[in-house]
Amino acid sequence: MQQKSVVVVCFVDKRYMTFGVSPGEVVGTLRDRVARRLRLKRRQAACFEVFAWVCGGVPGPEVGHESAIPERVVYAARRFDALFGVRRRRHCLRLAYAQAAFSVNSGRVSCGPADAVVLAALQCCALGAAPESVGLRLEEVVPRPLFDSRSDWEPAIAAEMKLFSRRSSDDFRRRYLDIVEKWPSYGVSLFPCAEIAAYRASRSAYAHAIARRRGDVAVGISRFGVGFYASRSASRFAARFFEDRAATLDLKDLARWGHRGDVEFYVELTPDAPELPVLDLLDRSSSSDSSKRLFGGKKKKVSPLRVACVTRDGARAAGLLRDYALARLDARLELDDYATTDDDDDENEEENRRDENEPSEVAAATRIASRWRGTRLRLRSLEREESSILLQALARGVLARRRFVRRRRRAARDSPKPRDVPLRSAVIRRRDAPSRATPPSRATPPPKPPPSRATPPPPPQRKHQVARAATRVQRVWRGYHVRRDLSRLETELAAVHIQAFFRGHLVRMEA
Repeated sequence: MQQKSVVVVCFVDKRYMTFGVSPGEVVGTLRDRVARRLRLKRRQAACFEVFAWVCGGVPGPEVGHESAIPERVVYAARRFDALFGVRRRRHCLRLAYAQAAFSVNSGRVSCGPADAVVLAALQCCALGAAPESVGLRLEEVVPRPLFDSRSDWEPAIAAEMKLFSRRSSDDFRRRYLDIVEKWPSYGVSLFPCAEIAAYRASRSAYAHAIARRRGDVAVGISRFGVGFYASRSASRFAARFFEDRAATLDLKDLARWGHRGDVEFYVELTPDAPELPVLDLLDRSSSSDSSKRLFGGKKKKVSPLRVACVTRDGARAAGLLRDYALARLDARLELDDYATTDDDDDENEEENRRDENEPSEVAAATRIASRWRGTRLRLRSLEREESSILLQALARGVLARRRFVRRRRRAARDSPKPRDVPLRSAVIRRRDAPSRATPPSRATPPPKPPPSRATPPPPPQRKHQVARAATRVQRVWRGYHVRRDLSRLETELAAVHIQAFFRGHLVRMEA
């Protein structure tokens, strides 16, 4: 029976798995076995690549592609500088990235800052088409200071990615940010601390600390909350890097936070917040009564936990945490306002739809009232029109009769009339003539005075002439007033008719 070797199969998005296969087995058979184990369909089985490391029989690891393992063999590079020899073909980039990820995860190769930049560029080139498949989490191998200084490592990664492909550096930078922004440690601001101690919020004296830790400790502020970090052990390949040893405290678990000058930053937990992850990071003080009540004996109601960090920049840490809290609060308020607006719009639409479908008594009453007003206006306009016609006929009759009488009188005045009394000559004596004793029959007629140049006085008028003139003036004045009132009445009647017709038109349009 042929002896089987242990083959390690590494996927881009599933880390690596171990299978026992024969050394001469082709990679197609190995792919089918992996697909059956992962419960994939036949079509899906052909969509992923298999990277195999033969751990027995051949010195050193070997990497296989879709063809048979003995035919296509790519030896793994023991240094990252050798990865630059496989930049051309895409499947070679995938193989190189898989080998590098396996070497780093297994601890065979240590990853420094320069090597981490190359590995990040290789990861982005291999996984750019599927950003949801993060593959190797660089936060486990990249130094924490490199994550803090984004202005240093982002251009370096973009420059390395440009060497692997002809695309622009901005395109690869955006693609890589789509991957790393999903990591919890992305954007964490670290503040190294000389000491971290836990107290009870009700006690002001720092001598009664529950737990404390000195040196190699840091507090991290991110959009997720506050995290406490400790240095890794010296036996690991990344001894100078910080590792997340305590769970991150979410912003909802913090009751308050602040700083005392620039040398201390503190956070206070809510009563429901978990305390054990924070206390596991610190060295518990066995002589503290509070720790005994917390970890043993009868449970009693204790005050909230307060964690104080002695750091150089406590004010900046408190301000950064406040900015993250305000940003989360604004985002939550925007979501609530958007949801409330949507609910109000739905309710208003439902009410409007109900009003349109159901018959309304108010609408029926309004329609009846509008029709009644239109009928009443039409009847009133008809009565006013008949009255105006009658008044105009009477006025025209009066004017015609007056005109006829005036014409008749003028004709009678201008026509000549025969005199009933004949003319006789007579001598009229003047009042200022001197009286004589002689009888008038014998007296000689006085001489005629010279003609006077003054205007003769007007002839005397009779009373009936004065009365006739006054009557004529009054008649003309009354006629003027009647004509003026008639014109005003006609204007008002026309305006009333126009308004009535317009209201009737509106009523008919609404009906």
